Amino acid sequence: MKPSRFLCLVFLAPLISLAQSGGLADKIDTYIREKFPTSEPGGVVLIARGDEIILRKAYGLADKENGKSNAPETIFRIGSITKQFTSTAILKLVAEGKISLDGPITNFLPDYPMGEKPITIRHLLTHTSGIKSYTSLPEIVGSKESKERSYKTDEIINSFKNKPLDFPPGDRYLYNNSAYYLLGAIIEKVTGQSWATYLEQNFFAPIEMKSTYCDDIGLSGEAIGYYKQKKGFHRADIVHPTASFAAGSMASTVDDLWKWNKAVFGRAIINIDLLQEAWTPVILNDGTTRPYGFGWQLSEREPKSIGHGGTIDGYQSHALYVPSAKIFIVILSNNMAANPVEYGKVIFKMIQRDDRPSK
Repeated sequence: MKPSRFLCLVFLAPLISLAQSGGLADKIDTYIREKFPTSEPGGVVLIARGDEIILRKAYGLADKENGKSNAPETIFRIGSITKQFTSTAILKLVAEGKISLDGPITNFLPDYPMGEKPITIRHLLTHTSGIKSYTSLPEIVGSKESKERSYKTDEIINSFKNKPLDFPPGDRYLYNNSAYYLLGAIIEKVTGQSWATYLEQNFFAPIEMKSTYCDDIGLSGEAIGYYKQKKGFHRADIVHPTASFAAGSMASTVDDLWKWNKAVFGRAIINIDLLQEAWTPVILNDGTTRPYGFGWQLSEREPKSIGHGGTIDGYQSHALYVPSAKIFIVILSNNMAANPVEYGKVIFKMIQRDDRPSK
């Protein structure tokens, strides 16, 4: 497991399956078809350069039992890509003066236990709090029953709040779903709204993300998630949205995530200074850095890329943006055997090779 006033928004242009410059699109299409055979659970890919779509295409099956194919509009659970939306919601509240990045979380969760060094909002955003990640606890996600049941927010928080810290706040980076669960709870405390309602009113509706949801149970347009075994594919357990909440419960489409990417990088969400901080590697207490900002994973090599992957039972996803080239790549899959992170890297290299002048 994976958002006001809008000054201007760049909306989706009419969508086509393959760009006019078919050579590159065909090469990428051939590569992805090898990864997503038509008879297996697959995925959807959207690749854009600026406002031009290079490729927007669906592969494989959305529902293997009934032979239903994925379509470009198919909805997928996106896991931890959700964290971009939670972190951006926090930054919006920071911009409004309602939250301080370096204020202790007890400003909003007064009964949360603290050690010698306070845990701050910044620590939660950057996975440096030291709090025990609840997804490592078997009582929460260790069985089919624990995944599928509904939880109250306090119930999840109480499962980890009294566990010993893994390290003092700021000493290390360790990916942490508890941190983003707490951020969701803090958004609710500050706004007086549910986390889902806040995202809907401030992000989904203004950007016209009409196929993005925080509670996707029974959603008719959603692909079914699958695991691959020796004897074929079997349906994944359904993780209840309350179990993943602000850390990874969202479902979306490639089109909606492109809208989101254009709105964020078009500076239509929050001010540029906060965004630049969100895309800056975290600095640990000893002065070293890690390639993670506020809900975005960052590349350590040129060209710089900003994105996030997502994994939740039955689904794999990855969204990647390279600002210098204005390249956006998003791959959503309902096949746990897929590797969208690797596919995205390969696709970007293909685009780079295509851009090189011929000798």
